[in-house]
Amino acid sequence: MIIKEILDRFEDCESISFEGVVELSITDTELIIARLGKRDRKLEKIIFNNLETLSEDSAAILFSCKQCCLAPCECRLVTDQYFNEIYFNSLKSISLSTAKIITAWDNGWSGSRISFSGLKDLPTEIAEILSNWNGHNFEFNGLENISPESMSALSLWKGGSFEFNGLTTLPKNVASSISKWKPENGYLFLNGLKEISSESAKKLSAWQGSNLKLSGIKSLTQQSAYSLAKWKGKSLDLRGIELLSNEVAKELSIWTGIYLNLSGVSSLNKELAFYLSQSKIFTLDLSGLENISYDSAHELSKFQGNYLLIESIKSMSDEALYEFLKRNNAHMFFNQSKSCLYSGQPEYDKQVFLPYSFHGFSDEVENRAIDLFETLLSDKKLLLDEKNRPHSLNGPALIIGDLEIYAIHGERVSKHVVTTPNLITHEDIEKQENILVRCVILNLYGFERYVAEKPNNIDFIKYCNDYESKRLIQLLYTEPTLAFLEGKFTDTKEGKKLFQQVAKGLNVIIREDYKMLIKGDQGFIGYQYPASNKLFNLSVESPVTGFERLPDLMGLGVPWRLLELTKEKP
Repeated sequence: MIIKEILDRFEDCESISFEGVVELSITDTELIIARLGKRDRKLEKIIFNNLETLSEDSAAILFSCKQCCLAPCECRLVTDQYFNEIYFNSLKSISLSTAKIITAWDNGWSGSRISFSGLKDLPTEIAEILSNWNGHNFEFNGLENISPESMSALSLWKGGSFEFNGLTTLPKNVASSISKWKPENGYLFLNGLKEISSESAKKLSAWQGSNLKLSGIKSLTQQSAYSLAKWKGKSLDLRGIELLSNEVAKELSIWTGIYLNLSGVSSLNKELAFYLSQSKIFTLDLSGLENISYDSAHELSKFQGNYLLIESIKSMSDEALYEFLKRNNAHMFFNQSKSCLYSGQPEYDKQVFLPYSFHGFSDEVENRAIDLFETLLSDKKLLLDEKNRPHSLNGPALIIGDLEIYAIHGERVSKHVVTTPNLITHEDIEKQENILVRCVILNLYGFERYVAEKPNNIDFIKYCNDYESKRLIQLLYTEPTLAFLEGKFTDTKEGKKLFQQVAKGLNVIIREDYKMLIKGDQGFIGYQYPASNKLFNLSVESPVTGFERLPDLMGLGVPWRLLELTKEKP
């Protein structure tokens, strides 16, 4: 009766954990499926922490149906709707026939997950079968080692996330095998590794995924860092490194990805700060720093990326704070998400934003920063636009000491762009690697003028006539949901144009049940005739259509917070 008792206890929960269940009979499995079929919504997770064996018959009921067994059919599609994720955390082995049944499961959701974290060994023939699963997340966190042949078989899988957090070593032939896996925007978790050889790092650098998790590595050799810096992905997690050598920092600084996590580093000397400041990435995470010297602050303030995360610093001298506030940054848009600090003076009635995430600093540091900005505002040494971004078309937008910073709508530009805009050249526009700065300069120069003068360069300037749209497009790939788009699209000509440029056509997934939609439904932002955007309040909701389950739905307004991006916009 333990199965029934568990089902009764978790009847209204999103997840069910079958604690204490070590085997699953046909009767037990039928009872589980029968009860799940009566639920109003799909179950998020089924967890078997103690299940040691899974028979072919029980798997057939759980993943397809008893009658049809291996063959996909209408009955199987019904049971597909019962759960999104299933965890077998103590399953020691599976048979070939059971593996075939499991891999036939396809619930049609991009977040589907199977965990085989109880497996201690993965034979090649089983890996070959599992690679056929049409799901998104695979976990093999119980494997302490794996043969290159089995890893090579798994590399044929078309899903998006592999977890091998139980591996403590990565031989170069295994690294070579996993590097053959070619997911679209994939995640690879190898957080159990304590170190990685230069040979394995070199093989791993050939992997074509986007997110590499190596948070367990405590130290890197210079040669290993050199090899990892060759990787072409987006996010590299090395948060386990606590002591960073100058040589390793120098190698990592040449990596050209988007996000580098070094949040385990608790202190920086001047040389380390210098090398890290040379990095060209979008975000550098040093959120483990607890204090920083003036010399290190002076060097680190030269970082040219968009975000430097130093949110755990508890003490900072006035001189060090000064260096950060006057930093020579490429992206002057002050971080609104964490460091929203009010000036405290009614006549301003506006928010003051600091260049970095000051969240977590001591009150003393925050107050000193606010005082400095209030002084700059009152002395008119800091000029802001209507969105509180540094902005001036007549001179410097920010003056700190002898430093003059020129900025337009939050983007740092060269002095001559503001003082002599009539002398802007094609080269001034085209040499800008930062797309937001390029858009600002292009707007000053004149979009139509540039198109007329360089009609063959239209691909270069696509979307650049509106820097605000480009800013939002960048956020699409860093924000977890589309909630940040609330209030962005007003019922004006400009607001509708911005919606067309940023959001229309994006593929999205529904995060929660909403009206006739079910969590996990996938469609795209837009509408079909006879619907039009006049039917929707774009400020708070998005028109969504294209659902396979609801082909006749012309468009339904869904709150932005309930939408999640599923595929990058081309």
